[in-house]
Amino acid sequence: MSGNRLQRITHPNFKSLHQYHPYPTALFSILALYTNNIREVEFSLVVRSLIITLLATTTLLIVFRLLFRDFGKSAIACTFSLILFFSYGHIYAMLKEVRIFDVLLGRHRILAPLWLGMFIFGMVYITRKQKKSDVAHRTISLIMLIALISPMYLIVDFFVHTSFHTHQPEVLDNAQINPVDNLPSTGLNPDIYYIILDGYTREDTLSEFYEYDNQPFIQSLEEMGFFVASCSQSNYAQTLLSLPSSLNFGYLEDLMEKFEPGNEDRYELWVLLKHSATQRLLESMGYSTVSFETGFYWSQLDDADFYLRRSTTELEKWQNLGGLNNFEVMFIKSTMGMIVADGFIALPKAFKPNFNSPDQKHWERVLFVMEELEKIPDYPSPKFVFAHIVSPHKPYVFDAEGQFVADFTNSDVEASEQDTIHLYTDQITYINARMVTILETIMANSEQPPIIVIQADHGTNLGSRLNILNVYYLPGIAPELLYDTITPVNSFRVIFSQYFNMDLPLLDDRSYLSSYSDPFSVEEVINHCEP
Repeated sequence: MSGNRLQRITHPNFKSLHQYHPYPTALFSILALYTNNIREVEFSLVVRSLIITLLATTTLLIVFRLLFRDFGKSAIACTFSLILFFSYGHIYAMLKEVRIFDVLLGRHRILAPLWLGMFIFGMVYITRKQKKSDVAHRTISLIMLIALISPMYLIVDFFVHTSFHTHQPEVLDNAQINPVDNLPSTGLNPDIYYIILDGYTREDTLSEFYEYDNQPFIQSLEEMGFFVASCSQSNYAQTLLSLPSSLNFGYLEDLMEKFEPGNEDRYELWVLLKHSATQRLLESMGYSTVSFETGFYWSQLDDADFYLRRSTTELEKWQNLGGLNNFEVMFIKSTMGMIVADGFIALPKAFKPNFNSPDQKHWERVLFVMEELEKIPDYPSPKFVFAHIVSPHKPYVFDAEGQFVADFTNSDVEASEQDTIHLYTDQITYINARMVTILETIMANSEQPPIIVIQADHGTNLGSRLNILNVYYLPGIAPELLYDTITPVNSFRVIFSQYFNMDLPLLDDRSYLSSYSDPFSVEEVINHCEP
């Protein structure tokens, strides 16, 4: 009897590869989510999810193989289970605000039993009704392989374009960018610090909409010799547009071939940011580049001479082994794993996975950049320091003293406007205190007075998205060369013209709003601020 039973067990072979459709199903779930966030997530953050998902798929396939004693049925049961598991979070999000007869559908108490019922029905059907059919396997395999084409194509296309071996567009013609004399009048090139405080709005906006007095910080900057552009606006309302513009001291319509409404190609922006005219010019004059990890691949100058990122000791690696990165948290919340995640609320803290890990890593990353900035004067000169500090922008992870707080506005909890204001101004309070210390340290430890530009890439949604902090420390330069309404597009025009004798006339200061969904469809906004 046992021998007959063993004979009935089917064994997969190379002729039945179409029965391995659980694997493309599992791959699609990960890669599709990655491609939707490909500009914000480094691929290295996806690797662990891929490995665990493929191992879990193999384990599930073995379990079903033991239960059904038929590989074909096991494969269909596995794929069906994976589809249920990976679709849950997406359906939950779609039904989150949907009501029928005043019953909110987007709730675990409704969806979880429904998914359990579908699972039981599917298993019973596969056990009793499903006949051996190569047609079913071939159909499922074909569907999943076709589905995989899109994310695979997008990933390959992304890495091909971002390898930056493609043509780099000329920012300005050679006659304009070639300096007349590479040395300023002092005979020694000054260090240049370009510090971006992401989302730091202007003083008048803080006062009017946040009821926050930023005058003490502004006064401290002025006492150190900084010029504060009290009516400055950003040229664009998004980081991905504003930084390529400021680093190439030009408007994007003049820098890009495809600056047109509806264009979904962002690769030109990446090239302009990662291989900017500012960086190339300074490096051609003997400058080394110092940059920092930001957590956003597209804004990291990771080919810099000194690329600084927070190191992790072996002890910390073990301690943080259960810590989840941004992608993993996002992935869990898109699957049935969100039921488990929500269920951890009732468990003791020691048994909870660290779902705040992405916020905590962001907090540590920002602290690391600010700590390292104080050490930069010791690096070889001359140097161009590009520090994109993703704060006071979300996530709001600092209290007013700099201690870590989890940003609850990233969760399902609805934050009030007052909560958001309080969280944002706490970031401002801490950053102000740290920046004063950082700037004093840089200026005190530099061999000669450095050039320092501190500006936001955009403002906030409260008040004006374009109003920004914009301050300059330009030693030896006549104050009248700067003015209250200067925009970032002219920052390096002033620097290159005055310190390196380049012929870079100032451009008209213009500011544009656009949506994230169609960033190249811009609308000019007139600056009505009066100094």
